[in-house]
Amino acid sequence: MNFNLKRKCNQANVTLPKFYRPGIVTHLAIIFTLMVLVPNTGAFASVLPSSDHVLKGKVVDTKGLAIPGANVVIDGTMRGVSTLNDGTFTLPVTESTGFIRVTSVGFLPRRIEYNVNTDLIIRLEDEISELDEVRVIAYGEQNKRESVGSQSSIKADDIKDIPSPSLANLLQGKISGMNVVNMSGSPGGGGIAMIIRGYNSLSSEPGRRLSDPAIIVDGVRINTGMSEETGLDFLAEIDPNDIEDIQILKDASSASIYGSEAANGVILITTKKERLNQKPQITASYSQTVSLKPRFNDLMGGNRERWLRIQALENYQSPYYDAELGTYVYAESLWDAYKNSAHYTYFWNMGNEADIPMLQDSLNSFYNNSTNLFDYYFKTAKVSDVNLQISGGAENVAYFIGLGYYNEKGILRNTGFNRMKVLTNLQIKPYENVESNIRFYLARTSRDRSGKGKDRFNYTYDDILETIPSELLTTSTLLPGPGTPAFDAMIESYENTIEENESYRFRGSYDLSYEFIKGLKLKSSISADYSQTNQRLFMPSSMDSDGDTYSSAQIGRNLIWTNENLLTYRKEVFEHTFDALLGLSLQAEIKNNLSGFGRRAASDLIEYVSWNGNVYDSDLSKNLKDFMSDYTKSTMTSYFGRLNYNYKKKYLASFTLRWDGSSKFGENNKWAMFPAIGVEYAFSEESFMDWSKDFFNYGKLRFSWGKSGKQFESPYLAFGVLEQHSNTFLGNPIVQPEWFYGLINRNLTWEETLQYDVGLDLDFFDYRLGIVIDYYNRYTDKLLYRVPLPSNFSGYEYQWQNAYGIRNSGVEFKVDWDIFRREDFTWSFTFNLAKNWNMLKKSNNSMDLQN
Repeated sequence: MNFNLKRKCNQANVTLPKFYRPGIVTHLAIIFTLMVLVPNTGAFASVLPSSDHVLKGKVVDTKGLAIPGANVVIDGTMRGVSTLNDGTFTLPVTESTGFIRVTSVGFLPRRIEYNVNTDLIIRLEDEISELDEVRVIAYGEQNKRESVGSQSSIKADDIKDIPSPSLANLLQGKISGMNVVNMSGSPGGGGIAMIIRGYNSLSSEPGRRLSDPAIIVDGVRINTGMSEETGLDFLAEIDPNDIEDIQILKDASSASIYGSEAANGVILITTKKERLNQKPQITASYSQTVSLKPRFNDLMGGNRERWLRIQALENYQSPYYDAELGTYVYAESLWDAYKNSAHYTYFWNMGNEADIPMLQDSLNSFYNNSTNLFDYYFKTAKVSDVNLQISGGAENVAYFIGLGYYNEKGILRNTGFNRMKVLTNLQIKPYENVESNIRFYLARTSRDRSGKGKDRFNYTYDDILETIPSELLTTSTLLPGPGTPAFDAMIESYENTIEENESYRFRGSYDLSYEFIKGLKLKSSISADYSQTNQRLFMPSSMDSDGDTYSSAQIGRNLIWTNENLLTYRKEVFEHTFDALLGLSLQAEIKNNLSGFGRRAASDLIEYVSWNGNVYDSDLSKNLKDFMSDYTKSTMTSYFGRLNYNYKKKYLASFTLRWDGSSKFGENNKWAMFPAIGVEYAFSEESFMDWSKDFFNYGKLRFSWGKSGKQFESPYLAFGVLEQHSNTFLGNPIVQPEWFYGLINRNLTWEETLQYDVGLDLDFFDYRLGIVIDYYNRYTDKLLYRVPLPSNFSGYEYQWQNAYGIRNSGVEFKVDWDIFRREDFTWSFTFNLAKNWNMLKKSNNSMDLQN
C-alpha cells in the first residue's frame, strides 16, 4: 500500500471537480473533511462584490477555439466567473494587477498574471488522460488505450526521493503480483530476488537467480544477478534518478515476443531524455538521509548469563548403556554416574577431577562484564545522494546529461556502497524521415562488506551473501567489550584484513531509423552492456594457522552485445488500425573470469603477490600460489513478428510469434518457437454505457494466451564438458568429465511456460480512480534439474534433464486513487493485493523433488 502526498506551494486553492459534487460521492466523507481543513476550498462565489476595475479576456484551446464554461478565479480567493459560449469573460477585480487561475475539465489549469488595461487571450493545453499517455512496450511505444496485455507501470515520480542503491528495492509493494525478496541487507549487496507471479524455476544451477525476470534498459538486454567476485547486485549500478518509467510485462501477450528469455516476465526500463525544441534546463538535487539501527530484543548478559549457563551445566546428564535392561538410561545419583562413567552433573565430571569452567570464576574481574556486541557492530548510518541533470533541445537535436554521486554507509559496521555515474542520451533528427539516438552510461561502484576474507578459493557461490559477524552469537557477554585490550586483540585480525570491491559498468547503444513512407519505418540498432568486477583481498599472517599471509585478486568480465533490426508499419483505414512489426535480433554473451592467490609473503606489509617465491610447500602439501581462468560464450539468433489490430479503439487484438535459435540448447533442440495472442474489448465505448459517462470513464476486458521460455544460465550444460584432472598419467595431464555437468544430454532444451490471463480494467471519476483485476494460470514444463543416475550404468552420477513441471495460478487486485490532483497540491493512494498458488505438478520419477 503506497501513499503519495505532495505540496508544491504554501497555499492550496482547490476547486471542486465535477465528480465531487454532492449526490455522487457523498459517501467519501474523508474527502470533504480534508476540503474543510484546506483554506479557500470550494467553488467560487456566484455573487461578486463591487470592484473598481474590470478584467476582460477570452479562453481558447491550443487551436484557438473558444472554451465555454471555463472557470476564471481571482488567485487566492473564491471569487470568479465562467466563460460564455464564445469563451469570453468579464471579471470585476479590486486590484489593477494580480493573478487569476483558469481551469476547465479536460484542460491543464493555468495561473496567469493580469493587468486590467490589457484584454487577455488565455490558451489552455489539453489534459491527456493516462490512457492516452505513450508508454514503452516490447520493441516500440504505444498508448495505454491501444496496448493489449497485462502490463504495470512505475513512473519516475513514484520512486524519486527514496534512498536506495538498488532499483529492485524501490519496486517493493508497488506492483501487484510481484514480490521483491531482499536476502541481504548490505548496501549494494546481491541476493535480491524479483518474482513475478510466483516461483517459476527450481534454481538448480549455481548462479541462477530464482525466478528473476529479464531486464532491458533502453532496449539493451543487461546482465543481472550478483557478482561472484564482489557480491554486488548488478542492478545497484543503475541510478534510479535517471529513470523515466518502468514497465513490467507480466502476461504472455505482452512478454512472449522476447521468447526464450520471457518465462519469468520482462522489466523494461526507460531512462530520461529530452524532446526536440525544448529550452535548456539544469536541475540539481542533494539529499541526506539517516538510517537508524534496528531495535533488538534485550540481551541477557553478565550475571544472568552466568546463572543460566551454570544452571544448564548443573542439569547436564549423559546416558549409559544398561546391559540388564538392554537400553540406555540416565544416572540417578553421583555414585551411579561414577560406576558407569556418565555425567550426573557437568561439575561432577563422571567422578574425575573437577572441571571448573571460567563461568565460575566470578571473583576475576576479567569475566565480570556484561558486554552487548550488538551496540558495537550496529550504528546509525547516513546516505548522501547528489545529482546534476542538464537537458534541452533544438530543432534537430535534443540532449540529456546526468551526473550523480551516491554514498551509503551501512548500519552494520564495515558495510557501505558508493556509486559515481554519468548518463548521456542524444537524439538527432537531421531530416523529417530520419532519426538517430545515441545513449551512453558509465558507472563506477565500490562496496565494503562485513564478510571480509571471502574469495573464489575460500567460498562457494551460496556463501557469498554477507552475514552478521559470528562474534555476536558466539562470544560470551562476560568477556571485555570495546575499548579494552582484550577486545582489540580479538578483532585485530578482522580489522587488519584488507578487502577492496569495485566494479565498472558501461552500457551504450546506437540506433538509426528511416521512414520510407508515412507509417513504414526501418530501425537498426547495436548495443552493448559490459560489466567488470574486481576484488583484492589481503589477510595478515595472524589469521592463518601456519602463520602465512594470504593475498588474492579476482576479475570478472561480462559482455552482452545485441544487434536488432525492426521493420514497422502502421496504417489507419477508416476506423481500423493495423500495426505490424517484423524483427531480426542477433545476440552474444561472453564471460571471462581470472583469479589468483599467493601465500607466505616476507612481511604483513607486502599485500600483493610477487613474481618470486615458491609455488608449492611439499612439507605441508600446500599450494603457495595458484591461478585459474574461465571463458564462456553463447549466441542467439531470433526472428519475431507482431500484428496489432484495433477497431474504433474498442475491439483490440495482438498476435506475436518469436523463433529463437540458441547455442545453449541441446543438439536436437537448437530452435524454439513462442506464439502468443491477446484480445481486448473496451465495453465502455459502447452506446449502452452512455448512462455512466458522468462517473465511469473507461472499462475493458482482457484475455491473453501464449508460450514463453527460459534458457539455462550455463552455456555448455548440454554438451558434456570435460575438465583437467589433478592427477597425471606418466607425467602428462589428463582430462575427465566435469563432475557438475554430468552425462551429456543432446535433447536438453528450454523451460517452457504456457500461460493464460483474464483481466478487467476500470477507470472512474475523470480517471482519478482506477481498478485492475487479473486472474492468471501458468504451467511451466521441462524444468531443468540435475537428476541422479545409477552409477553402475554409465559411470556418471548425474545428468541434466528437463525433469519437472510447476503450476502457478493466482489473482491480482490493484487500486489507484488520485484523491487530489491539482497543479499545486496532489495526494494519491495505491493499494494492491495478490494471491498466488504454487504447486509441483510433474517429476521424472512421479515423486516429490528431493535435494
